[in-house]
Amino acid sequence: MDGTVLIADDDRTIRTVLTQALSRAGCRVHATGSLAQLLRWVEEGRGDLVITDVVMPDGNGIDMIPAIRKLRPDLPVIVISAQNTIVTAIRATEAAAFDYLPKPFDLPDLMARAGQALARRVRKSDPAPA
Repeated sequence: MDGTVLIADDDRTIRTVLTQALSRAGCRVHATGSLAQLLRWVEEGRGDLVITDVVMPDGNGIDMIPAIRKLRPDLPVIVISAQNTIVTAIRATEAAAFDYLPKPFDLPDLMARAGQALARRVRKSDPAPA
């Protein structure tokens, strides 16, 4: 995998696990427990993929997606949440999240979905054939 992944989760253990797994897969990773920091990174043009929790100390990760879309329409967002309800999944879909995974998530599954999101970005940026 290639790219920079921005992680926003208030659980330090999840940030650590995802950072280690994504780094081993070849990604650069920026991790935070703050949606405000996540949004700053997006505004600065950092990241090729966002992975965010829903319930954060400074807001709701799903509610942040429209702001991310406005700044960077092609930046994929994967939502992870312990709020494992159909309503959460529907809200993530309606907000145009690339994907949604309930916690506890299967790490290989999340890695595969992250790889798909990053691969899609690479394909979009490839020059059109002449």
